[in-house]
Amino acid sequence: DEIGKVVFFNQSAMRTPVKTAIFTGGLEYEAWSALIDAACGIDAAPGNKAGSPPRFDPDIYRRVIADRSIFILPEIVRGSGQFPNSRARAVEGADAYPFEAMKSGGGAPPFFAKREEAYAALNLSLALQTGVALARAGLKDGTELFIEGGFRRNDDYVALVQALVPGSRTSMTGIAEATSLGAAMTAKAALTGARLEELARDFEIERSHVPTIELPGLAQYRDSFLGLAEQREARKDRR
Repeated sequence: DEIGKVVFFNQSAMRTPVKTAIFTGGLEYEAWSALIDAACGIDAAPGNKAGSPPRFDPDIYRRVIADRSIFILPEIVRGSGQFPNSRARAVEGADAYPFEAMKSGGGAPPFFAKREEAYAALNLSLALQTGVALARAGLKDGTELFIEGGFRRNDDYVALVQALVPGSRTSMTGIAEATSLGAAMTAKAALTGARLEELARDFEIERSHVPTIELPGLAQYRDSFLGLAEQREARKDRR
């Protein structure tokens, strides 16, 4: 199942193998949210508060999940993640709206006019892709998850990830850029000869536990999402 997907082994700083699965979640969020805001007539320019995402509302997610009629599918960069055969598109009912056509000025699905629901579909898409990546990276019940970087500020996303992995504990960290922190630790170890484990005294990682919320029907919505994402051909296109 991993063949043809972006699943591989990294090497840790201690030279141990670390199974890894990735997808371009940040790019997906930025690209789709821009289309949603444009469809709603919102200027999402940096610094414009009107372009901020809607506040987390579990009831909206429960409604979207129960209806199972709207979806946002990967991958904007074909073959860059866990669904290499998926064509980036928004789906509403029996109609599919290709991302490239929408980006070029084509029509958007009706649900894009309902900003809260459109963002719910987007965050569900990202969380479900995360769930697939975690499973392919070897996630087991009891494994503690940490969310760092920009997505730790997305209340919707972190709540959905925890809902998808009830057997694990999910926490947000205070690390703005984990990659940069790891590089700095490695550089200091190389410069001073200190073992990486000894660097723990240099800093403290803040952790904030993510509570689990009840989202009935999430497993069924996930199955529908996976069925669409794994189709080689998109559904009927609306341009």
